[in-house]
Amino acid sequence: MKFEWLANDATHPKGAIAIPVSVDGIVFFFQVDTGTGIDILYDGIADRRGWSSPHEKTFRPHRLMVGDTVVTDPLFLNWRDEKAEQTSGELGLADLVGKTTVIDYLHQRFCLFSTGQTPVSLLKTARWTDASLSHSKFFVPMHVGQFQSDNIALDTGSSLFPLWLRSADWRAVTGKNSLAAARYSVRTNHFADKVIFRGDMTQAELFVGTTALGRQIAYARTDISDPLQDWGYRIDGILGNAAFLNTILVIDMADSHIRLGIIEP
Repeated sequence: MKFEWLANDATHPKGAIAIPVSVDGIVFFFQVDTGTGIDILYDGIADRRGWSSPHEKTFRPHRLMVGDTVVTDPLFLNWRDEKAEQTSGELGLADLVGKTTVIDYLHQRFCLFSTGQTPVSLLKTARWTDASLSHSKFFVPMHVGQFQSDNIALDTGSSLFPLWLRSADWRAVTGKNSLAAARYSVRTNHFADKVIFRGDMTQAELFVGTTALGRQIAYARTDISDPLQDWGYRIDGILGNAAFLNTILVIDMADSHIRLGIIEP
């Protein structure tokens, strides 16, 4: 299916990606957010549809479909406080487990394949690296120059950021002495707050596994309460959509061998 780009602002037209999904036969526009482990429906829609009682925080619809693929036993957060504007909710990582997800950034296509349905030619074309699933995050190995980590989360909900790091690691990969020296500044919503990220170009190429993605803009939060510091488990950074704009991404969780494939047309 075709996905739509959701702009962050006038200068960042390619932010989040959104697709149509069917919840109990009603079609909504959802952001694809691999950074969240649960589906989300905004603005009290679940209450008005009779899917959730006023005191309930979560609910399970009878049927969730992404294209022709049925998602079994989905769990939704009924997020009443978030207004439905560009999208009505979020499609989380849990829906992709047991399936193969293909995001073709170049041609704005999104496919969710059940086990055995993924075209063999696609699987053979991709360059693969092992990944892991932990704490409702999809972790991949990445290195930039001397900085290396296996605990980098692939988060399509982080959208416009190629790479988000802690400020100390940001200084290491950019060669800047402080965030004040950064060339780029973005003010955006993050966990319901307006926060400022500052960014600059990495000194070396960014590699995911053995695939080189070129030099990228790395960002860090300017406030001291950076959630990367206190997530409750180890997470060294986040890769967003912007790192993969010239690729086709294959998130393969169809079986126990979890992996990430990258196709460079």
